[in-house]
Amino acid sequence: MENKIPILFITNKLLIGGAEQVIVNQINLLDKEKFAVYLGLLYTTNKPNNLYFKVKLNNEYIVHFCFNKLFAGRAFWRLVKFLKKKKIAIVFSSLFEANLVSRLAALMAGVKIKIITEQSCYFNKSRWQIWADKFLSYFTDVILGVSEEVIEFTSRQEKISRKKFRLMRQISDLQLAGVFAKKSLRQSLGIPENAFVAMTHGRFSPEKAQHRIIKAAEKIIGQGEKGIYFLIVGNGVLEEEMRAEIKAKNLENFVKVIADAKRAKEYLAAGDIFLLTSDREGSPVAMLEAMNAGLFAVASAVGGVPDVLGDGAGGIMVKPGDIGALAEKIVWCRDHKDLLAGKKEIIKEIARKNSGDIRELEAILLDLWRKKAG
Repeated sequence: MENKIPILFITNKLLIGGAEQVIVNQINLLDKEKFAVYLGLLYTTNKPNNLYFKVKLNNEYIVHFCFNKLFAGRAFWRLVKFLKKKKIAIVFSSLFEANLVSRLAALMAGVKIKIITEQSCYFNKSRWQIWADKFLSYFTDVILGVSEEVIEFTSRQEKISRKKFRLMRQISDLQLAGVFAKKSLRQSLGIPENAFVAMTHGRFSPEKAQHRIIKAAEKIIGQGEKGIYFLIVGNGVLEEEMRAEIKAKNLENFVKVIADAKRAKEYLAAGDIFLLTSDREGSPVAMLEAMNAGLFAVASAVGGVPDVLGDGAGGIMVKPGDIGALAEKIVWCRDHKDLLAGKKEIIKEIARKNSGDIRELEAILLDLWRKKAG
């Protein structure tokens, strides 16, 4: 431990989500011969849909600081004391609350290196949040942006110099575990073996806008198109609302909502194309997972999506909220499914090229360490 660089990865809580999954991947892949790795969480959670089972750290390296609100005095001092006791050299945070609290604590504890990650284009930040990020940027060594779009947006919104940012694409676990076989999975879901399946997976939340898939399905089926089915996989607050909408529109036979967050991406085995209907994205991890499984994407032109799909080889972009265009592209994909099936290897290569590499992150960390602490 003496020759290893102590680093604390810290975020809000470890629920299932794209940003949280990337943190787990970073922790699991980082070279443990060079770094003494800790995971810090502001909040605890009793929810079953969490990612603790994926973290490859012993329990003593996973620390809960037990915040019950953002500005919790005792929890904050618990974090400061931990940073001092463990002689943490690098604090690496993700998501706004953790970015805010960890940098303040790191300043008080004398931590040499402070890094944050900007995951998306956060249009809804309040003035005080923008001001706080702007102020704390002066004490931040590097702000990692997951796409050029995120870097440009954050720099402009918060008036932070572009020199403070580095591009670091999401480090994703793209491989499927092979839990499901296509034929048996479709059979279990009541989907014909020869059907064309458009699917998505992710958190059921307003910004992901999966309700647009239901509206596109209604339009497609209403036009008399045959043989197209839809899978919406994940978990979240909008689950019951989506189920009610599907029932009200008499779409139960064609649109399936599956609440199986821990195995969500394994359902890609049933799909022919992947749908991303979000209003905002940073680096679209779920889409990259789907593309690595060979699925062509139909996606909202937001965030980092144009960086991935700009040349059209791996997917088609539509304007967010344009249900007509979404429906049209889904039908086009059905009509050209043989063409798309022949592009699987090209699509997989695009996914790999647009995913981050742990060696690149390690190089950034070691370079900062040599400059500031070596």
